[in-house]
Amino acid sequence: MSGSLLPFDATLSSEQARQLYLDGVACFNAGRYFEVHELLEPLYLRTTGSMRRFLQGLIQAAAAFFHIERGRTKPGLILLRAAIGRLEAEDGIMLGLRTETVVVQLKGALAVVAEVGEAQLTVPCWVLEPDAVISFAQPLSLSERHVRLLDRRA
Repeated sequence: MSGSLLPFDATLSSEQARQLYLDGVACFNAGRYFEVHELLEPLYLRTTGSMRRFLQGLIQAAAAFFHIERGRTKPGLILLRAAIGRLEAEDGIMLGLRTETVVVQLKGALAVVAEVGEAQLTVPCWVLEPDAVISFAQPLSLSERHVRLLDRRA
């Protein structure tokens, strides 16, 4: 795992994007939910359509567990429901993850937290499909609008 974010640049190569994604999955599975957001956001900002919805759903799932882990159940449940909604809209395998499996896992977590609380929660792992091709076919560039927004944050 790279361990740090890339310096700000409007463009990510396909390999940089792939590594950020893989690092994000590894961080989720290690329970480092805040880092998932930090790693996947650059990809989310550079994608559109179903890929963007998929990445947003993964980010929301990680943020949900971040809140739940800290005893903030209400925002965690809101984010879990939002993640489920986004990921349910996608079918099949996206970036090596079977969306239906992730949705079932999140619905299970939602039911446990809503009914008995976070103390009984076992957070699921994201398991990449064997021989999954995780590819960002072209370099990913930020829109001019996102470049301005990120410049303001820096």
